[in-house]
Amino acid sequence: MPRVRLLFYAINGTGLGHLTRLLAVARSCRELLEALEQEADIRFLTSSEASEVVWDFPVYKLPSKTVARTVKMGVDEFEAESKLLVTNLMASFKPDVLVVDTLPQGSYREIAFLKTFVSRMVYIDRHKDPSVTRTELHQKHVALYDRVLIPDHPEAAARYEHSKEVIPKRKFVGPIHLFEPHSSLTRAEVRERFDLQPGQRLFYLSGGGGSESREFLKETALRLATNQQNFVLVGWGPLHQGELIFRKNIVSLTDAGSRQLFRGVDIALSAAGYNTYQELLAARVPTVFYAQPKGMDRQDERIALGAERGWHLNLESLDSERACEQLERLTDENVRGGILSALDERAPAGGRWTAAAEILTLHSSLSHSSVNRTLLYQTALWRQDWSRLNFSSTATTARRWLKHLCHNEAREELAELTVMAWRGQEANSAKSLLSWAAELDSWNPELRAEFIRAWCHRNAGDLKHEEKARTEA
Repeated sequence: MPRVRLLFYAINGTGLGHLTRLLAVARSCRELLEALEQEADIRFLTSSEASEVVWDFPVYKLPSKTVARTVKMGVDEFEAESKLLVTNLMASFKPDVLVVDTLPQGSYREIAFLKTFVSRMVYIDRHKDPSVTRTELHQKHVALYDRVLIPDHPEAAARYEHSKEVIPKRKFVGPIHLFEPHSSLTRAEVRERFDLQPGQRLFYLSGGGGSESREFLKETALRLATNQQNFVLVGWGPLHQGELIFRKNIVSLTDAGSRQLFRGVDIALSAAGYNTYQELLAARVPTVFYAQPKGMDRQDERIALGAERGWHLNLESLDSERACEQLERLTDENVRGGILSALDERAPAGGRWTAAAEILTLHSSLSHSSVNRTLLYQTALWRQDWSRLNFSSTATTARRWLKHLCHNEAREELAELTVMAWRGQEANSAKSLLSWAAELDSWNPELRAEFIRAWCHRNAGDLKHEEKARTEA
């Protein structure tokens, strides 16, 4: 069985958004493939200066443009060498699917030349300033992709200007982020980690992966820390260069895993970069957001849309005194309660799973692919219903159980319902099945095999079916 070869190309911008968004999708692809009992070969190519964020995949690292400028490399020389490295990797690895984020032309306008070496191409199109997306360069390169995945809800379609050629190839998958409650620390664990005292409030301040508001964050943290009832975490991120502040009630964080602490955070102040914004909302942290000028990314628009829906408060200028006033507003139970209620009504963000399924669906169209599209849809729907660990083994057990439980006609009907559910034409919930499969999966293997054998013998009345069930179990 051939391995599913995927290459995620994360071009560095001024933060970590491109890389962490692709990491979320890559991990989801791997988990779905494991649940389908398919082998995966997933790799990353990036010029990010924080490539260590991708610790669980092979990473090919290119020099960043920032470093090239710092050491005064010639622009032509740098781009020529980088194009050569990218092209050689593509020619050697020959990915089944190449996945690119945000910049459709690539970092060096090399994407058009890479189609020779890849079977299919997917573009993840995070919202950008129209002054960029309306250019001929952008429109022409987006059209080269086989699939365009938009990490937003369908009702936001008016904000995305695509050509008639691209619209049939695009799909709104919903927000993509890495926050998952079941893999995060609990509130009690977070408070214990930082030795918070009873009654202390935990604040989280962040400027995103590559902050341009360091002085503002420092001043705000020090102002908050004058009250000993406040404990402040400052998430500088892995791209931070400069001073780190520590006090009795201030801790500086420089890794990319701050999201694992969000369930224990009482109040947050953060720049509205795409990933941090989505993670804080998903974690239901009452937050004051502020906008940083980030070129293509319209953080100001993101804040305005969210504030209109009551998801958070906004800060219009980088004034630490005003920031503390807004943060204090979030301690008011009426303000806080209104935000939490609005977040509860917010549509769930399972974009990483939908995006992964769309990428693997594209793979299934290849002549050598062993990915079964119907089983893929079923597995992706199951994953969106699952909120615990060990999904892959649970899904495998559930699928084997259905195989022994259902006759062929029932399985065909189930497959048809699965496809309709994936297209949004039919309701689907597998929570009870998955809970039962998780229970089965926890049993001793001999006991599980005996149970399935007894069930098949009692309900199928077919000794050959029983023998097959016993062998497979």
